[in-house]
Amino acid sequence: MSDRSQEPLAYVVSDEMLARFARSTTLQRLRWLEDMRRFTWNAATPEIRQKWSADRDRARGLPPESDG
Repeated sequence: MSDRSQEPLAYVVSDEMLARFARSTTLQRLRWLEDMRRFTWNAATPEIRQKWSADRDRARGLPPESDG
């Protein structure tokens, strides 16, 4: 069995999927965006989550958390 972890991740969006998204309401798009945000957060490792949180805090002008 080959090690698939080194393969690039790709996702193809069909024209129909794009058209369906274009027809959706603003509320539907916002719900989709929130679902994707939640999905990526839940799928991320604790280390990645920590980096994302630090990046978000830095963008908000908050001081970095100390390590103890």
